[in-house]
Amino acid sequence: VQALGKKNVSFATTCNNIAGVYDDLGKFDLALEMYNEALSIKVPLLGEYHPSVANTLVSMGPVLTALGKHQEALKHLERGHMILVKNHGNIHPAVATALINIGNAHQALGNLAEALKCLQEALDTSIKCSGNQHPNIADIKCHIGSLLATQGQTAKARKYFSEAAEVYRAVFGPRHDKTLSAARLASA
Repeated sequence: VQALGKKNVSFATTCNNIAGVYDDLGKFDLALEMYNEALSIKVPLLGEYHPSVANTLVSMGPVLTALGKHQEALKHLERGHMILVKNHGNIHPAVATALINIGNAHQALGNLAEALKCLQEALDTSIKCSGNQHPNIADIKCHIGSLLATQGQTAKARKYFSEAAEVYRAVFGPRHDKTLSAARLASA
């Protein structure tokens, strides 16, 4: 910090990383503070439409959701998603992550149909990026299955859990926790 000062991209990246640690620790107020610090540096230096700005906005979304600031989370997530699409197009892993987080924000707001739409789009995007046999695909399928289950759509939910279990089995083996959990949910 002494050599470069606080107004450089390296320091902003450090703020982002610290925010991620605070997020993992459940210290959401501190995480939000660090994400805001990162944005206050990145936007003037990189411009408001830079992918790094978008990544910070997308990372802020779950923190804001955890703090109960669902509308603010959705605003940041949608802006981050728009910037990512502008820079990378619709088919990119970061775009899929943004869609998952947008779906989570909609779910927190009770907009279950919109949440499901976002998660399905994230799944389609992820399949195009990574193929059908990637653990992220199974994670999204479990997420969709859980959302469907909360809506009482048990048969559809089981189908997603079953598909997720197949992917986990192929990637991690039959005795992995994720494989066993998805298989359990598929047969519930």
